[in-house]
Amino acid sequence: MRVRAICSLLLLAPLALLAQICVDDDDAAGALAAAERATELGNDSPGMFLIRGISQLQLGNPQAAIELLEVARDKAPDDRQVAIELARALALAEESERALVVLDEILEHQEGDIFARVFRGFLLLEEEQSERAIEDFERVLWQHLSLMGQPRNREVPLAQLLRQAG
Repeated sequence: MRVRAICSLLLLAPLALLAQICVDDDDAAGALAAAERATELGNDSPGMFLIRGISQLQLGNPQAAIELLEVARDKAPDDRQVAIELARALALAEESERALVVLDEILEHQEGDIFARVFRGFLLLEEEQSERAIEDFERVLWQHLSLMGQPRNREVPLAQLLRQAG
């Protein structure tokens, strides 16, 4: 029994590494197989559930991805990548309202998360909430301009400031 436990531990790290390499190489099936095997051997880390969820998304199975990513989120509630992938899976499964809740939670903790804000803006457009979507897009543009050293000046049209900065 002890030898089996040691062998299982020795297999976990290479399997986790293999799963990540497969994700990086866009080999969703390989990543899923390696991550599932690592989980069977005892690696029930959020990262393994994240890899399995991403793999399911790449294989076109958003519902399976949602289940896995929800487990990952329960294990790592503050992990931004897990939350973003969960929102993506929810959006692909046409559960936009739930995806918006996840994105709102991200933005509560990280107001300046440009990706989450733009993602939310597009989902809001799909939900026919154009005013809120415009607010998100405008905020991202102002944030971009401030990073480029442009002072915030609401008197000058945003399009003009973008042309000057570009």
